[in-house]
Amino acid sequence: MARKLYQFENSPFCQKVRIVMAEKNLIYETVEVPRTDKRELIQISGQEAVPVLVDNGKVIVDSTFISEYLEATYPEPRIYPQKEEDLGLALMIEDWADEVFCTTRRQAFFESLKPAGEINQKVLDEALRMLQIHFSVLDKFLTGKKFLVADEYSIADISVYVQIHRFKNSMKMEIPAEYKKVQAWFDRVEQRNKIRV
Repeated sequence: MARKLYQFENSPFCQKVRIVMAEKNLIYETVEVPRTDKRELIQISGQEAVPVLVDNGKVIVDSTFISEYLEATYPEPRIYPQKEEDLGLALMIEDWADEVFCTTRRQAFFESLKPAGEINQKVLDEALRMLQIHFSVLDKFLTGKKFLVADEYSIADISVYVQIHRFKNSMKMEIPAEYKKVQAWFDRVEQRNKIRV
């Protein structure tokens, strides 16, 4: 097959790319990269991180660059807003999800994995407090909105969804009950993704 996605199945960034490709109805093969043997991945991409997309001989690394490439190469249906101001907001939200929310989520997750006597409770509590703040801000932002930007499903929704999905699955935690707008949005996006993916 001319299109391959090198991935870790449970990586939110790989899930992000799979959702983008599903939205664009692209056929591809997945290659699950062994965590203990990344030689093939390094040979193809020159680095160890996933996702990596190989599309007709072109190699693209990083979920953000892959999504941008897919939008430019296969523009319909669109996953990026057309208006400049909406596009800027969508890209800002994508970056927030990838860098800020993800970092906090990972900090809470990896601290919680430690044996009971080794957990730094202060670090864990701070990460969980920051996650509450993230959910609170997101809930306010979703006031009166069906989707995150211009009431159209976009890369912003995909990027935030995969991070919350990973939060729920890895930490076995739910979206806090008081954030009803986040929960309603998450359910809406999840239903769409189940149909597409």
